Amino acid sequence: MSHCILGLQHQARIYMKLCLCNNLLRKISPAQLPDLLVALKRLNRETDLWKFKKEIEFHFQLHHPNLVSLIGFCNHKDEKILVYEHMSNGSLYDYIYSKNIEDLSWKKLLEICIGAAKGLPYLHTGTKCPIFHCDMKPHNILLDKNMVPKISHLGFSLQGPPLNSKPKPVKVDKVMGSAGYIAPEHVLTRIFTDKCDVYSFGVVLIEVVSTTYKHTIFDKIIMLESSSDFSLDPFDLMNPFVDISEMLERFSVDEIIDPILMRKIAPECLAVFIDVTKRCLSREANERPNIGEVEVELELALALQEEADDRNHGGGW
Repeated sequence: MSHCILGLQHQARIYMKLCLCNNLLRKISPAQLPDLLVALKRLNRETDLWKFKKEIEFHFQLHHPNLVSLIGFCNHKDEKILVYEHMSNGSLYDYIYSKNIEDLSWKKLLEICIGAAKGLPYLHTGTKCPIFHCDMKPHNILLDKNMVPKISHLGFSLQGPPLNSKPKPVKVDKVMGSAGYIAPEHVLTRIFTDKCDVYSFGVVLIEVVSTTYKHTIFDKIIMLESSSDFSLDPFDLMNPFVDISEMLERFSVDEIIDPILMRKIAPECLAVFIDVTKRCLSREANERPNIGEVEVELELALALQEEADDRNHGGGW
């Protein structure tokens, strides 16, 4: 069995379980091992070995409570399997689009956004060379058994040159990311910076609070992904970028925010949340905050919500 590095606990059992049962694995499936619940991601045989190795290398240099942990991997003949900690509550996407978002309080949604915002700056500045996620979206914000958010899926991430003061841009040959979440300047220049991740995160923030508009986003993303044609006009790829910017300029907050959430959010909290979201979605990259600033603003929004709830004896909004 070639090239197999495993996690810290029950190493032999994880190794043997993978090797004996790999014919039963689906693309992503939970596997119950003694004293350890893990998620197994079985990659397609056509998967580029370089991408497989890159995801492993990234994960083994990263240690943060808001990043999904890679426990181990198996690379044997045609099998490429990654072993992650199990995230039992699915993804933020599940709650936005599939489950009942009313199951989550507004404060819990804010905490999920804050947790994700804590993971991203660690990628950008927490290692010797910055890592740009390149595919920030609700699908890639997973939730553990305690609803702690963790960023996942580093298979398309880029690593920049060594840090000196701030992350430097990376030039690539093709557009990186998922349709609907791609920063406009990246589509036009093929240059990726930390501000591209910030833009994608801004799309996530608007999806969290805007029920009506998020379905418009979802429909357009499905349309773009079904074409799988990255030779499309850049403005087609940027959509719904243009629509989001126009929406924030043309419509009132009451028209944007989900009416159920609107009743739960304190006005002062909402003002901070909308302001930082607008800044993340600025058309000009240099007008966007860095992700650390986004985290600080979201923490402020949460504090304002908690103060308002205390004034109203925990009655909420």
